[in-house]
Amino acid sequence: MQVLPPALTELIEAFGALPGVGPRTAERFAYYLTRRDSNVTHKLSDSLAKLHGGIGYCKKTFAFVPAGQDLSDLYTDPRRDKKP
Repeated sequence: MQVLPPALTELIEAFGALPGVGPRTAERFAYYLTRRDSNVTHKLSDSLAKLHGGIGYCKKTFAFVPAGQDLSDLYTDPRRDKKP
């Protein structure tokens, strides 16, 4: 017998896979979202869906940059001293 709906169980398991998130915290996150307006959950799911396609790495510093950008703004800043 399943006590929780499968959609809720799946969400709890997904949160539980995050580092530092134990079973109780995962449940709290999931229950919190069930009580919020659906706009909150849609914004979260949209952000997660765009994550990997929307970021890249600077070829010099390995910092996060927007997808399609080769070098970070910090690295290309003309005021930055690039001497070793």
